Amino acid sequence: MTTAPAVLDAERLLTDDLYFYENLIVIEDRNRKPLAFKVNKAQQILHDKLTNRDIAVKAGQLGITTFFLARYLKETLTVSGTTAVVVAHEEFLTQRLLHRTTVMYNYFPSVIHTTAGPIYKPRMNQDSANQKSFKQMNSTFYIGTARAFVFGRGEPIHRFLGSEVAFWPDANRILVPTMQRVPLDGEMMLESTPNGEGNRFHEIVMEARSGNSIWTLHQLHWWFEDEYKIVRGDAAALPPDRGKLTFTSDETSLIVRAGWPDTEAEDRIRWRRRKIREINVEFWQEFMEDLSSCFLMSGNMFYDENEIERLRQNCYPAPYRFQNTLIWEQPDTEWDNPNYLIAVDPGQGKVSKSVATVWRINITATEERPLVQHVATLSGLYDPQTFAPMVEKLARYYFTAKIAPERNGHGMAFCGAVALYPNLYRQTDVVNGFQTKVIGWSTTGAARLGSRGTKTYMMDELNHLLPDIECHDEDILVELTQVRIAGDGKFEFVGKGDDFHDSAAIMAATRSSVRGAEGRGFAGTKGWR
Repeated sequence: MTTAPAVLDAERLLTDDLYFYENLIVIEDRNRKPLAFKVNKAQQILHDKLTNRDIAVKAGQLGITTFFLARYLKETLTVSGTTAVVVAHEEFLTQRLLHRTTVMYNYFPSVIHTTAGPIYKPRMNQDSANQKSFKQMNSTFYIGTARAFVFGRGEPIHRFLGSEVAFWPDANRILVPTMQRVPLDGEMMLESTPNGEGNRFHEIVMEARSGNSIWTLHQLHWWFEDEYKIVRGDAAALPPDRGKLTFTSDETSLIVRAGWPDTEAEDRIRWRRRKIREINVEFWQEFMEDLSSCFLMSGNMFYDENEIERLRQNCYPAPYRFQNTLIWEQPDTEWDNPNYLIAVDPGQGKVSKSVATVWRINITATEERPLVQHVATLSGLYDPQTFAPMVEKLARYYFTAKIAPERNGHGMAFCGAVALYPNLYRQTDVVNGFQTKVIGWSTTGAARLGSRGTKTYMMDELNHLLPDIECHDEDILVELTQVRIAGDGKFEFVGKGDDFHDSAAIMAATRSSVRGAEGRGFAGTKGWR
């Protein structure tokens, strides 16, 4: 494999990455046998959707690092002046990546016969333990570890791959200076299998997931690997699973989400059950299925794990929009006599988000409708004065829904801005049970078990209400999974924010204020019917 087998299109070699890989890049398979590099499903997804700043949460063994090694080797061999850098989390992995790159270069044809004439393989003038340089191209390919990354701070980096970033000991030490050295038209890719919460990788993933980030998020699930299957009758399957399978509700939900046909579904689930038996709970970290379950955390979850999992299995993107609001269920007709509550956690607008969640509060539960249904979410970096008219417009869209804002901190300004709205939650006097004229819910007391403050009360209410809730918004459920009980009984919010959580908890604490309420007038009007 020292020369390409045919005359190749010279223009396509430079402009079509996949054409270049499949004709000129050779890799070793798991048995160390050389084969032409053809992209798999996960690699194809990245190839099609890459921007200049990307972050990928991945399952193991999808070939993501190999894809970028091929991508960056092509750049250093074909684009003059390119500096490509790959940083791994440990020395062993660094040496493996270096070996893969060496294999690709060594198998690269010495002469490429093209439509524009012969092209000769660029000679490597430096081949050290961490660096490969090509003098005639003025290009450098550097591979190092996160512990020893000392590449010159003043030099530009045109292509940067951070591999297994979740396992880096101090990610910011590398990422902060590197981001300043990669030009806007350069490329930064951060990829990793999950490694719990609280690390920089998890924070960037959550930022990207919110949509308010420079990073584009890619979720690379385990079923993107074709080999992750066990067919019926295979001895590798668990003994009870070697025949026809009966699926659990969790498995059925996964099958629908992944879109597997019947025969593939059995083979996939058989493999999944085998892996879960092998590594237990670590399966969801090593073989990513969704963002809610892959970031395993220490500490005990405050909210009921089984109920959170039930809700998580039914999450999906909002099918509708009303201005800036994500809508899962449009307002019912006036004749359905719906009761809507909008729970609001106003934020500062620069760092903390403002969140308003819309809930349909039903008098009794039925087969079609549970007691409480989440129907819409409005969120963003809005200050209280900007957020108030947006929430009021949303409330009128949902038949003059009752607005229940938090009154603390930034909520004071929000409450003042909506004071003329006709249907507001007002504080109830705990002694005589009468409603006061004070607008909003006041959150008080320490966030810990046994506290008598309203913070613990509203969280308890939400936890007890979970079996009677329908919610398809993953942002809410992710924040619920991040509430932990520490050893001293304090609640820890291990993510970057608790705005969606607080909005849901305010709903749980104030929902009884709309039960039995009379039907509202038409959307956009004032008064009662």
